Amino acid sequence: MLFPLKINSTITSISSPPGRGGVSVIRISGPKSIEIIKKLLRENNFSPKPRYAYFKTIYSTQENEIDKAIIIYFKGPKSYTGEDVVEISCHGSTIITQNLIENLLLLGCEPAGPGEFTKRAFLNGKIDLSQAEAVSSLISSENILSTNANYKILKGDFSKKINKLKSEILNTISLIESELDFSEDEITNTTLRQIKNLTIKSINTNKLILETYKTGKLITEGATIVITGKPNAGKSSLFNSILSEERALVSNIAGTTRDAIEVKFQIKGLPVKFVDTAGIRNKATTIEKKGIAHTKKFVEKADIIINVIDSSQTKEKLFSQPKKIFKEKKILHVFNKVDLLTKKPGFKKEGGFFISALKGIGIDKLLKEIYDSLKNDVGSFNDTLLINPRHKSSLEKLNSSLANTLNLCENNSPTDIIAAELRLGLSNLDDIMGVTTPEDILNNIFSQFCIGK
Repeated sequence: MLFPLKINSTITSISSPPGRGGVSVIRISGPKSIEIIKKLLRENNFSPKPRYAYFKTIYSTQENEIDKAIIIYFKGPKSYTGEDVVEISCHGSTIITQNLIENLLLLGCEPAGPGEFTKRAFLNGKIDLSQAEAVSSLISSENILSTNANYKILKGDFSKKINKLKSEILNTISLIESELDFSEDEITNTTLRQIKNLTIKSINTNKLILETYKTGKLITEGATIVITGKPNAGKSSLFNSILSEERALVSNIAGTTRDAIEVKFQIKGLPVKFVDTAGIRNKATTIEKKGIAHTKKFVEKADIIINVIDSSQTKEKLFSQPKKIFKEKKILHVFNKVDLLTKKPGFKKEGGFFISALKGIGIDKLLKEIYDSLKNDVGSFNDTLLINPRHKSSLEKLNSSLANTLNLCENNSPTDIIAAELRLGLSNLDDIMGVTTPEDILNNIFSQFCIGK
């Protein structure tokens, strides 16, 4: 458990987005917050009631009026940072805001660094490190699924999972230590079996958390969907149709697309990245060959491949795509240009879709299939997810320690060695929560925050 630290400085920063707006919010946090705001208001007797809004005139150090603003006081420790906090909501003029900040600095505030408000919240025990990291991720979220996932972490749902796992391991350590304290003989086989069973239970708990990372990565980074096919099959037309804008050059000349084009997109809130690639054919120019080489690299990283086929071609040519580059990838075969067919297609293909990229026929069904496929592959978006790569690394290290613990039990190793291995694993959970995280790692984490949060 973290204990509140004595922080002597009082910091300030703009907490609203930069530039002009209806309102700018300036935050002050630290032991001198009330003293400084009294000077700013020229009211020595100002004694604000916590969480009440006051409409006040604010002055410069030269006693000139700066603006009229809303003042709200949050008394520590019942505040975001755990300290006395004052928030000033003034008109969103860049001149007013900057003038106000300059005067606050003259009155004794120090400029806040990136993430310093959240860092103080962490140091004062208001939130753990996983929650602090979620604050930054929540601010930078680009889709609703990622926002919801980070909000759950900020609420403490992920911390509950980690604490449950920590409790399981501590129970195992306690069992070992009680045997060492109260037994004059070596640890019994019955106790050893208990240790093994408890360790297996922890392994399974840890595994369930780790398994959510695939979903977490999908909603934060997005799936890569690569559009492939022969030249003139309609890849770029499909690309443009999905995006509802002309991002790729389209012509009836084979080899028009020479390099890959990437665009971020969302399907029902799920982030994806569509990649339009160069057409694959045997007789290609030198420039085309370079584009084809790039295509193969994208295919290797793809979560889903859309293989576009010209349905107006003969049946023999439909399935002549180079299968070796697809390997075991998820492939959706898309038969384009159905608007050019004079009769109903006489061929079928598993995972096949008949579309007209030019007319927009079948695009909605294709997008639904992509969404359903991704959702089925990764599981539920409603679970509390493992998102942070740092947390994943720590849990993987824990997994290794738990596996080593089992091996030590199998080899009847001394119990103090078994307990030491479990404590080593436990330290990885403390790293996630920030209990034992080194200062340089903390500084790196908070340096990635925006100023004002």
